[in-house]
Amino acid sequence: MGDLAVLTGPVIPGRQRGRGLGLPTANLEPDEAVTRELTGAVYAARVRWDNGPWHQAVVNIGTRPTFGEGGCSVEVHLLDFVGDLYGRSLEVKLEARLRAERRFDDAGALVEQVKKDIAEARAVLARPAGRP
Repeated sequence: MGDLAVLTGPVIPGRQRGRGLGLPTANLEPDEAVTRELTGAVYAARVRWDNGPWHQAVVNIGTRPTFGEGGCSVEVHLLDFVGDLYGRSLEVKLEARLRAERRFDDAGALVEQVKKDIAEARAVLARPAGRP
């Protein structure tokens, strides 16, 4: 499993929707040159800041179609992490594409899918490098 891409950038304020759904995200300002080819998908990733330890994450790069907002966003949900990352610069290594971004009928259906994404990301990120 190799890195698909590495994104870096400061955590910016979002709409707090993920937090309200019980799935808080750190939002990064999308770099169009880097995200253009990655938009419209959910990824398993590793994330760190301040050259600290790597944390597992699920990352959505896309337009948030369930909420009809448009515009590209990079939303990082760190697994098993509680804390404030505002003002920190994150390094995000995308390691595997999990699925295409899609619209859900409601927020509950989205939350159920994200829980499945989290389980899949844990399995993918637990594999030794080079193993399918």
